Amino acid sequence: MNGENKIMNYILYSEAEHNVLPLCSLCHNGCVFCSHKNIGRSDYLYGFYDYKRETDEIIEHIDFLDPSKKVFIGESATKIFEGEPFLFKGLMEVLKAVRKRVKKSAISITTSGGFITDEFFDAAASLGPVEMNFSLNSFDEKIRDKIVLDKKTQRVFANFERLCAMGDYLKLSVSLMAINEKTTPVESLLEDIRKLRLYSKVSVIKVFLPRFAENQFLNFFTDYGAFRDYCEKVKSSFANINGGGGAPVILEPLEPDCGGEIIVHSVMAGSKAAEVFIKPGDRIKEVNGAAPVSKTHAYKLITSSKKRVLVTVEDSAGGPPKNIVFSEYNAERDGACGIVFTADMPAQTIEKLKHAGEVIAENGKRGIIVTTPLSLGYIRGVLERFEIPALEAAAFKNCRFGGNIDCVGLLTLNDIKLNIGLDAFESLRKDKTAALVLSSLMFDHLGYDLNGENLSEFISKTEYSVITV
Repeated sequence: MNGENKIMNYILYSEAEHNVLPLCSLCHNGCVFCSHKNIGRSDYLYGFYDYKRETDEIIEHIDFLDPSKKVFIGESATKIFEGEPFLFKGLMEVLKAVRKRVKKSAISITTSGGFITDEFFDAAASLGPVEMNFSLNSFDEKIRDKIVLDKKTQRVFANFERLCAMGDYLKLSVSLMAINEKTTPVESLLEDIRKLRLYSKVSVIKVFLPRFAENQFLNFFTDYGAFRDYCEKVKSSFANINGGGGAPVILEPLEPDCGGEIIVHSVMAGSKAAEVFIKPGDRIKEVNGAAPVSKTHAYKLITSSKKRVLVTVEDSAGGPPKNIVFSEYNAERDGACGIVFTADMPAQTIEKLKHAGEVIAENGKRGIIVTTPLSLGYIRGVLERFEIPALEAAAFKNCRFGGNIDCVGLLTLNDIKLNIGLDAFESLRKDKTAALVLSSLMFDHLGYDLNGENLSEFISKTEYSVITV
C-alpha cells in the first residue's frame, strides 16, 4: 500500500467509523509541549502528518458520516495528525455542507483559538449546535506567550470572549496545560480556573498534566522525581476543586481510582443532574436497573438510553439510595445529564479480561497483562475485584518515546520485546507457557502499532501466546 492510499484508508476509517472529518495537518507549530515535535521525516508516523485534502473531496466524503451522530473536526481518532481547522481555507464551505447533511447533531470543533474568522462568528448561529473545544493552554497572557509561540495571545483571548457571548447554539469547553512549576505554577492554574469559572458559557475545564518524550523531557524537568513531585502538587491542590460548584475541572491523564465504586467526579452547572442536586462524591448504583461495572460503563448506560433515564444514586453523605428519573432525555443534547465521570475501563474490556483469564487458566498457563506505571494499580484492582487470578499486571516502560510517556496506547510491539529482555522479566522469559495480554489501544484498525509493526506478524514469531483486549 503506497503512502497516499494508506492515508486515504485511515481517512475513510475516521469518517465512517468515528464520524471524524480530517481536514488538514496545517498548524502554527508554536506549542512548546507539542508531541508532533517528536516526529522526524524518517519516522513511520510522519506519513500521517504530511497530507493534503481538497475542499471538494472533503465535501464528497461528508456522505460517509452518520448524520444521527456528532461530527468531529480537528480531533484525531486515528494516527492521522489533525491540524488547526481554521487554517484550512475551505473550512466554512465544509461546515455549511456538514450542517446541510447533519440536520440536528452537534458539530464539534477543536481549535487553538487564534485563527477563528469573522465569517465563522457571523455564521455560527446557522451552523449550530456547535461544540467548541478551545485549547486555551493558559489564561495568563505572559504564560501563554511562553508556551504557545504563535504571537496570537491577545487575539485568542478576544476570540474566547466572543465565543462566550454567543447563544445556546454554541457550547464551549476549555483546556489548560500544566507544564512545570517554573512555567505554570499551581497558583497560576488555580487563578486561570477562577477566572474561567466567571464565564457561564464554559461548560468544562480540562487541565492536562505534562507528558514529554525523551528528546523534550529534560527541557522541562531535571529528572522523573521532579515531574512526579509537580504532578502530586497539582493533584493535591485540585483535590476539592469541584466541591464549590462552577464549571467542572478534569485533570488528565490520571490513574483511575482502584476502589471500584462509580463515583460522580463533578456536575455541570445548569444541567439535569444539577437541577436534582446530584453532586461530586455521590455514587451511581444503577442505571435503568443495571449495575454498572465501571464509570465508563455508567456513562455508556446513560447515553444509550431512549427518552428516559432512571439513575439510582447514593448520597456521598450516606443514607438509602434514591431513584432519579430524567425524562425527555436526548443523548445528543443531554449527554450524561451533566454527570461527569473520570475515564476508566469499558465494560466490554472487563469482559474480555475475564474471558482471557478463564482461557488461560483452563490451559494451565499464567498471563501477564501489559500496562504502564500510570495504570498499574488500577489494573491490579480490576483483576482482584473481578477475581481473575490467572492474570497479573506488569508495568512496561515506553522505549519508543521515552521521557515520561506512560499511556498504554503509546506502547509498541518493540517495547514489549525490549521490556521482556530486562532483568525484571527474567521469570517471564523462562516460562514459555506464559500468555501476553495486550491492550487493543496499541493497534489501529489494521493491527499496526506506532512503529508500523503488525500484530499478526508479531504473534507468528513470538514464543508466547498473545491475547488482545
